[in-house]
Amino acid sequence: MRNSSGFSLIELLLVTLIIGILATIAIPRLTAARDRAFVATMQADLRNLATQQEIHYADELTYSNDFDDLAFSSSDRVTVTVTVA
Repeated sequence: MRNSSGFSLIELLLVTLIIGILATIAIPRLTAARDRAFVATMQADLRNLATQQEIHYADELTYSNDFDDLAFSSSDRVTVTVTVA
């Protein structure tokens, strides 16, 4: 009789299979949460830009397309372009 210690190949394969199943469930949910956070960041930046535009309009009676005139800076990975018509 062999006296072996450790895990068998079947046990290791089962653990690997379970970890794989958990990863396939978790990864899409984490990606969706990251996307929702990015959209929330963009919405907050747009609200801040609208507020800064209204402050500038109250002072100058015109809207600005120059961010130096406005006290506005966008968040990381968010690019905002303003076009005044």
